[in-house]
Amino acid sequence: MSPPEGKRVRVLKNEGQKASHQIRSFSIDSKVLTKLGTVAEEKDTSINALVNSLLENYVGYELEAEAHGHISLSLRVFKELLSGLSESDITAIAKKLGPTMGEETIMYNSLPRNFSTYIWLVRSLLCSHAKWAVCKDFKKGNTIMLWHKLGKKWSLFMAEYLKAALPEFFGIRRPPEDMIRVSEDYVAIMIPENFKDLL
Repeated sequence: MSPPEGKRVRVLKNEGQKASHQIRSFSIDSKVLTKLGTVAEEKDTSINALVNSLLENYVGYELEAEAHGHISLSLRVFKELLSGLSESDITAIAKKLGPTMGEETIMYNSLPRNFSTYIWLVRSLLCSHAKWAVCKDFKKGNTIMLWHKLGKKWSLFMAEYLKAALPEFFGIRRPPEDMIRVSEDYVAIMIPENFKDLL
């Protein structure tokens, strides 16, 4: 069967300096291509880079999420669920789930359980893909801020979740008690200077 009518574009795979580049031709519906152009302009990027990012997200996260039963909720529904939980309930749930952080991704990509993987999971899995928060680096990468608009209870959940996950990536080493700090609209991961060589 021939592909539907539409403009043909060439998509380059670009994953960094060591990545191999392959050229493939795809037939894209003209309305979809117009929307891609608008989004690319808003994000100050190229259509090629945007398409690569979308495909990477689908292959690297969404396929895996579907396979493991992940679902999406609107912010309104999620806020209502949070409001019905006490802080003690939220803390208990976070402590139970934290040690499982990224276990499907780790197995799928054969990643080591170390500090570098922990930070990668926070930035890539929790922020970029799952949209738990918006990640920003401060103080030359020594601090990772996870900003959100879901209120104090969500900050509490993320903080306890991230704390509970730490021992799984540090082995027998005990992370600093004040490494994760919490506020109403953000959670901060303070990376100790002597841990920089682990990234």
